[in-house]
Amino acid sequence: MVPTRDSRHGWFPPAELLLAPALVIVLINALTPTAALFPNQADVLVYMHKAEALARGEVPYRDFALEYPPLALLAMAVPYFSWPWQPPSFEVYRWLFTAWESLLLVVLVIVASRMAGSFVRGVATPASTAASRAIAGRVLVLVIVVAPSLAWRLDLLPATLAALAILAALQGRAALAGAAVGLGALAKIYPLALVPALAAMWLVPVYGRRLARFGAGLGATISIGLLPILVLAGDQAWSFVTYQAERGLQLETVPAGLILLAGAWSGGHVALTFDHNAVHVAGNAAEFYLTVQPWLSLICFAALAALSLTLYRRELRFMGSVQPRTIIAISIAFILLLLVTNKVFSVQYTVWLLPLVAFLPRAQFWLAAVIGALSIGIHPLLYKLLIAQDAAVIGLLNVRNGLVVALLAWILATVVRGSIGQGANQAGGEEAAAER
Repeated sequence: MVPTRDSRHGWFPPAELLLAPALVIVLINALTPTAALFPNQADVLVYMHKAEALARGEVPYRDFALEYPPLALLAMAVPYFSWPWQPPSFEVYRWLFTAWESLLLVVLVIVASRMAGSFVRGVATPASTAASRAIAGRVLVLVIVVAPSLAWRLDLLPATLAALAILAALQGRAALAGAAVGLGALAKIYPLALVPALAAMWLVPVYGRRLARFGAGLGATISIGLLPILVLAGDQAWSFVTYQAERGLQLETVPAGLILLAGAWSGGHVALTFDHNAVHVAGNAAEFYLTVQPWLSLICFAALAALSLTLYRRELRFMGSVQPRTIIAISIAFILLLLVTNKVFSVQYTVWLLPLVAFLPRAQFWLAAVIGALSIGIHPLLYKLLIAQDAAVIGLLNVRNGLVVALLAWILATVVRGSIGQGANQAGGEEAAAER
């Protein structure tokens, strides 16, 4: 449905499922020696250094480099400043950061449960406490699969804000949805990919005011969030944008995997570069993709936005409302499209799908879980072999990337088929009524 406030449900999963995901990453942190974090899981040390610079009174972007939008500092600074005996050691900081991530996971499970309350009709849709338990259980499975990317990476903050934006949209709170997307984008840019998925809900005359409130919430939040940094750092405040623009074709992306596969097939060795805290594929093929990538992404996103608008309007016409399952599936599709076409696909990006894929049909959910498991296998477990261009690991990378593409196609096919079926059923019912 295009959601209204009446669709809200206030129930939550039992305490054990609410806390279990948080306990998983606490356990992962406890079982991982500090030395094992280096070199592939050392992001948390970078976060601590940024927080230390902030504690010294330095201005981000102007006095120290920050490759993320300004709200990302919240995820870095909260653990640091929560320690009363300053400054914390790295061992203490990694525990504090894990505690922060655990708290975000509790919030994420609550958001997932509230999202489940928006499913008020349809086949196998959550509409009870039992369904809330099932969704929370699925989130737990996903957390277990991708736990190493949760314990020491900041992506859980934008993922939680993105989920909150979708929840607000399902509840008809357009301004709050826009503000949550804006906050998520201020932590990491990717939640902006949800804008067409959510805005298309209100691109019909009856919901024009909600679209305006969504845009106002989004614009005001981003403007207010960036203003202090712009005042303090000037033009350098945009360095996080130029940093991303300057990045090459990261090793784990779909096109990079194909380039590596072609190199392995021909018996050659693909040139790599090590910069921007990542490994990138070099050469003519990589340069060509980097040239066409912005246009490819723009075309693909425009096509998906047009499809979304068509599906939403069809459901509004034949069912009287846009269904929550469709909204969530389209949101997942936009995130997956970003992963498929982007020039960077780090392992922590799988966290962006939490908890949305918990609402997919069973087979699609388990495919998403397999993608998460393969991603962890590639990084950090087999990353050295991937850099060495081991043929088996290159094959594994392409299998993972192929499954991401397949999941995107499968979700879209399911949504389109369901929408056409609903329209046909409704039309058949109208014809039968006319004959009577």
